[in-house]
Amino acid sequence: MKKLAIFDLDGTLVSSIDDITRCVNEAFEYFNIPSITKDQCMKSLGHGARSLVISSLEYSGYTPSSDAEREDIINKYNEIYGLCDQAATKPFDGIMQMLKNIREAGYRTAIVSNKPHPFTIKMSENLFGDLIEITYGQSDRFPRKPDPSVIHHVLSEFGIDASDSVYIGDTDVDVMTAKNSGMTAVAVSWGYRSRDIIQAAGPDYIADTVEELEKIFHII
Repeated sequence: MKKLAIFDLDGTLVSSIDDITRCVNEAFEYFNIPSITKDQCMKSLGHGARSLVISSLEYSGYTPSSDAEREDIINKYNEIYGLCDQAATKPFDGIMQMLKNIREAGYRTAIVSNKPHPFTIKMSENLFGDLIEITYGQSDRFPRKPDPSVIHHVLSEFGIDASDSVYIGDTDVDVMTAKNSGMTAVAVSWGYRSRDIIQAAGPDYIADTVEELEKIFHII
């Protein structure tokens, strides 16, 4: 059994797409930009807030008139999302019990996300408390996933080798993050990418249910 499980957040541990879509569209409405669908927003996720807004703008059919306007739109999204009550953001069914079970089995736990760091910290603390020991979101301190820098930092904080660790996520970016870090890669199919996309990335395991994920933790 491994010693450390590092999780992605959105689409892996929590269902957050409704709140994210709403905040993107509220930012777009402020600038009179056409709204996007939840499916389009889902396809834009995985590379951080900046990439989310830029990709969502492409889906909306709107091209900012300047770099400054694009930055204003990104900043407005971050402002709106930072104030969002996240009422529709909740752990997927079974996640809380799974986290309790693997902690009792001896796993250490962490979250590494491309969501901006303050938002990631807030969500992790509010939803998971001490079930997650270390949390990092995207910041200027480390490059975004799939760069392994932040993963290596987390491993050093725990004093655990990559070979004794597993990274769990719902996108091809997460699979690449695990591979770049030298960790076992587990993909989950209930998140924001299709099973075909994550399978093509070549994870070591794919879990279709939280129960399957928990079983994987005990066999790797």
